[in-house]
Amino acid sequence: MNTPAEFLLAGGTSISALPKVSLHDHLDGGLRPQTIIELADAIGLDLPETDPAALRRWFATQADSGNLVEYLKTFDVTTAVMQTHEGLARVAREFVQDLAADGVLYGEIRWAPEQHLSRGLTLEDVVEAVQEGIEEGVDDVRHSGRDIRVGQLVTAMRHAGNGRDIAELAVRYRERGVVGFDIAGAEAGFPASNLRPAFDYLAANFFPTTVHAGEADGLESIRSALIDGRALRLGHGVRLAEDIVTERQDD
Repeated sequence: MNTPAEFLLAGGTSISALPKVSLHDHLDGGLRPQTIIELADAIGLDLPETDPAALRRWFATQADSGNLVEYLKTFDVTTAVMQTHEGLARVAREFVQDLAADGVLYGEIRWAPEQHLSRGLTLEDVVEAVQEGIEEGVDDVRHSGRDIRVGQLVTAMRHAGNGRDIAELAVRYRERGVVGFDIAGAEAGFPASNLRPAFDYLAANFFPTTVHAGEADGLESIRSALIDGRALRLGHGVRLAEDIVTERQDD
């Protein structure tokens, strides 16, 4: 999360010192290596590396492997240590601290509650644990003389079939930290239209949505996100370039 010191602007100002808004940041993608090691030790989880520097290098190598399967193994590790109230609250608290250290004034943290139930917590338990950590992190930042606001983007895994349940969960917590709904996970073969009942429910409750689309699938996925999902924002959306190229060829 921390911006390297060598990233400087003209005049020597660090990019991390500039005020920012963070709208696409995954809770399970920003853990500190030392935290992973300590939480893993508490639950008896084996890790690929047990030294913080070595574990950081492992994550970097996996993420830069060019192989999606190898990359996704990193999330198997991070979500595994986020299955208890203590683990979720600590990760969320440190996430907020790290956002503030990077100059963020307003942040939205997206994460999928249904991926954190393997040790007996309920959907409500995990949302409340993350909110507890967020609020503790916000207090830490304020005590340091800065301000930050952070909300949860509650995410449904598009291939899991629990979209309506997660949508209802998000709306239940709209006054308790949740600021929006998202869908993520396998994109190809799982268009937003598959979750139309969830999106209909969210629209009826005037609840904002963002959708991962146009990353691992093409323009139809983006259209479905906008039409079926009523998405106010797209996650990634890089395949929009295909539409731009087509229009230029038609001119």
